[in-house]
Amino acid sequence: MGQNNKKKNFKQVKRKTWPMILLLGGGAILLIGAFFAFVKPTQINAALGDSSAPRLEVDQELVDFGDVKVDQLVEATFRLTNTGDGTLRFSDAPYIEVLEGC
Repeated sequence: MGQNNKKKNFKQVKRKTWPMILLLGGGAILLIGAFFAFVKPTQINAALGDSSAPRLEVDQELVDFGDVKVDQLVEATFRLTNTGDGTLRFSDAPYIEVLEGC
């Protein structure tokens, strides 16, 4: 009777390991899928050193107009250049921040 109990215990242990393996494997697949879903292909290419990725350069990042009266029109011009080999596409409108000084 002692051997029958050992066989049952071994089968129970063996059955308990499969759900854990499936859980860990599924979790790994979800993490890999989330990585590729949220990271842009251009970021992956740039990280891997792919020179065919687009690269945007701006000739000036900051423009200081000094003191400007309210309702006075001011203009700034920027030169944007794609220095990479890939095609540069904007998926969203470019972000421009206007700061108000004291």
